[in-house]
Amino acid sequence: MNFNYKFSEKENKNLVTNFSNFFSHPYKNYFSFKKEVSEVISENKNIKRFMGYLKNNESEKGLSLISNCPIDEVLPNLTKDNPVEEKRNLKKTFIAEAFLESISQAMNLEVIGHKSVNNGDFFHDIYPIKNMYQSQSQKTLDSLKFHKDFTNHFARPSHVIVLCLRNDPVNEIVSTFVENQVVIENLPPQDLKLLKQPIYYTPFDDISAKKIASITDKKPLEHAIIEGKNNIRYFEGRTTSDVAEAKKVLEHLRLLIHEYKQEYQMQPGDCVIFNNDLYLHGKEVRKINDINALQNRWLMKIHAVDNIKAFKKHFSPEQYGVVNG
Repeated sequence: MNFNYKFSEKENKNLVTNFSNFFSHPYKNYFSFKKEVSEVISENKNIKRFMGYLKNNESEKGLSLISNCPIDEVLPNLTKDNPVEEKRNLKKTFIAEAFLESISQAMNLEVIGHKSVNNGDFFHDIYPIKNMYQSQSQKTLDSLKFHKDFTNHFARPSHVIVLCLRNDPVNEIVSTFVENQVVIENLPPQDLKLLKQPIYYTPFDDISAKKIASITDKKPLEHAIIEGKNNIRYFEGRTTSDVAEAKKVLEHLRLLIHEYKQEYQMQPGDCVIFNNDLYLHGKEVRKINDINALQNRWLMKIHAVDNIKAFKKHFSPEQYGVVNG
C-alpha cells in the first residue's frame, strides 16, 4: 500500500501543539470536545491542506492511507485487565482524539458510539484485553480475520478511521484490506447468484455476544453476502449457511479475498480511512519477537456515518449518538 497523503513536519508539530490545549474531556463530554476541535481546525492554516485533500473527494475511492499524523507525545502504560478505564483516567492529552474528530468533520461525517464497545465511548481502541486475547474482536492478541465492522449488528457505520499510536516493528503485524468491487468482479456468475441470496448468517460478534444478552439468545437473521452493487457483508470463518452449495461458495469467496488483499504494517502516526461498505479488513499477526510489545500495541479508531438521522431510532435515551447495543 502507498501513502495517499503525508503531513509535513511543520504541520505535524503545529497540530500537536494546538491539539494539546483542550479544556473538554472527550470521554466525559464529547460534544464540548467536538466543538473545541471545530474551532481549532476552522482557524488553523496547518490543517488546511489536509482538509482540502479530504474535501476534494480523494477518500471517495474508499480507502486512504495518511502518514506523519499528529499523535500524543506521551502515552500512559495500560494493564492487560482494564485498559479502557485506565485510559480514561491516565491519558492527559487528547491529540489522537482531536485528529480523528477533525477527519470526521472534514468529511461531513458524524461519529457514533456503541454501548457494547468501550461502554459507548466515541473514541475506542484496538488494544488487547486479557479476557479477550483469543476473541475475534479489536481486543484480540491474535490475528483478526477479514470482516465488515459490525457485520451482523443492526447499526453498522459507513466509515472507519484508525490511527496508530504505538506499534513496535520488532513484531510483524500487518493490517489487511480488500476492495469489495475487485472481489465481486472476479467471482463467477454462479457464485454471484448464490451470494446475493439471503441464505447466510453471521454469529453475533464477540464483543456484542459478551455485552448484549438481549440479542445473543436468538439465532442471527439470515442475510445475503453481496448487498446492492458492491457491499460485502461477511466475517471470514464466522459467516456460514445451512445450504451445502452456499458453504462451498464461501470458500471460493475467502480464497479470492486473500488473493486480492492489500497489506500494511502501520507505524505510529499512520492513519487509514476506509469505507465500511466498500472494503473488508483484518489483521495478521505473522511474527512475534516481543510478546510485551504485542500486548501494548495501541491503535485508536472511530466509527462514523454520513446520515446520522437514520441511526436516531437506535440511540440510547441517556446519550445522543450512542447506539443502544
